[in-house]
Amino acid sequence: WMLIHGVHSPYLLFGVLARAMGCKVAVVLTDPPGVILSDDGALVRGLKRLDALAVRSLLRYSNAVLALSPYLVTALAPGKRALVFPGVVNSQFEQLCAREAARQRPDAPAHAPIVLAYAGSLERRYGVATLVEAVRQLHQETPGAVVLKLFGRGDLEQELVAVASQHEEIGTRDF
Repeated sequence: WMLIHGVHSPYLLFGVLARAMGCKVAVVLTDPPGVILSDDGALVRGLKRLDALAVRSLLRYSNAVLALSPYLVTALAPGKRALVFPGVVNSQFEQLCAREAARQRPDAPAHAPIVLAYAGSLERRYGVATLVEAVRQLHQETPGAVVLKLFGRGDLEQELVAVASQHEEIGTRDF
């Protein structure tokens, strides 16, 4: 098996070649290809659209996909065998991180917040608004327990800046 991370068309083209040579190919889908940003010029928008079409075509040659959201599977690889990881942290991992943090910083307060980071496209369709709302609700129930740092660009950018200005548990410092 060859595991290809991301939807970078040259890597996917190599995957097609590897599959022709008898290798099975799985692609990890973390973001869609060709995300058009508000400051992209006409040429860049056109090239991104062309690359997105190439990526969708090349994904047809993969044997399976691993994705961070069901949307990525339906949009990019419909009908492919897929394993979806909508969340990648479980309670044992959280406990391990807490123990390690306490070992690394024994003087840290026991109530130090859990810091979550989201880096990627700030799009409603990827569940970012749901993530922000979940953190806000956690903050209401247990103030200071969780902090969310957001990094990226997308259609929620301005809305998230407004939310962050009113809610200390949401950080948008690096938009």
